[in-house]
Amino acid sequence: MLYCNLKNIRKIKKITQKEIADTLSIRQSTVSAWENNIAYPNIIIAFNLATYLNVGIDEIWVKKN
Repeated sequence: MLYCNLKNIRKIKKITQKEIADTLSIRQSTVSAWENNIAYPNIIIAFNLATYLNVGIDEIWVKKN
């Protein structure tokens, strides 16, 4: 199971869901779905998200047992 750490990173960096959505040209509801572990981005969007946040992909999504 993957656990989304995006919300914590986003809050620390003081970035809104809308700012992420606008930057990645996606809907804000999509970012919300990621943060609530309802959906996950494809690898290209995940890479772009990590680049935008200046973190590694593994910092956003971590494996939990």
